[in-house]
Amino acid sequence: MIRLRLETDLTVSEPNENEGLVVRWRAVVVRDHDDTVQEDVIGSVRATVIHYGEALDVGANLDDVMDGALVPLHDALFEDGWLKDDFGDNLGTALLFIEEVNLDEEWRERLVDLAVVRRLVETLGTGCSLAVLNGNEARRCHAWERIGFSLRREPGELFLVLNLSKRTPHLPAGFDRFEVVPTPAREVVDERLDERVGERGN
Repeated sequence: MIRLRLETDLTVSEPNENEGLVVRWRAVVVRDHDDTVQEDVIGSVRATVIHYGEALDVGANLDDVMDGALVPLHDALFEDGWLKDDFGDNLGTALLFIEEVNLDEEWRERLVDLAVVRRLVETLGTGCSLAVLNGNEARRCHAWERIGFSLRREPGELFLVLNLSKRTPHLPAGFDRFEVVPTPAREVVDERLDERVGERGN
């Protein structure tokens, strides 16, 4: 079974322009063995959650909050402290940035990279409007598009962007391998809910 071990360093005081609005996470990807206590480290991921809504609340300037390596991301996606208008009325007040996915090709061929990112989106991405992959992953653009990411080009920069207000495909696990299964349409989900309500009523 493949698992994620997550760690961060987070102050418990109120966020301000210097701390707490950009939260960095490191995930180690491990494969454990069902019959032993042994586990193998097969990769790692670096991710950052940018709380741009909270920055506005505390009066912090997002230009200053997203400094250093985050400047290209800020310039590509934000304007006046908020997401650019072409992203529509996305729900959420934070952004999940997957800075690095470090996995050997053997595991990528089994779609472990897609499954790892989708799991991070479901956990760290709670309350986020977008999940964004570093442009280094553009070489696997076709694979990422299978779970909803789309390529965004900016002068000198590439990003892969996932709108978290939309439903994304599932990735059920096989034997150290995953497959992409489309998410049922909204109408199908509503029909299933109606069936369950009917069954309980009986």
